[in-house]
Amino acid sequence: MTNQENIVREIRKALEYRVATAIKIERADLAAMSIGEILNFLFCLWGQTNSLGGYGASAGAIIQLIGEELFWKKPDKELATPVIQ
Repeated sequence: MTNQENIVREIRKALEYRVATAIKIERADLAAMSIGEILNFLFCLWGQTNSLGGYGASAGAIIQLIGEELFWKKPDKELATPVIQ
């Protein structure tokens, strides 16, 4: 696994965990969404409070790390994040 793939995996895992915990679903339920979609959903849920940074800063930081293409890329079914308890 490359460093880039590891970064994508860890960002995705963290975002999936936050959303899944907030609305009491399984992380696997988010497997078809891109990182950008999960981040947007997270801000839809909690964006009105100061518990999160600004969307632009959060999205911008992730895009700087992984690029815009990977930010919006839908996960490959065979490469979807395995759910680790």
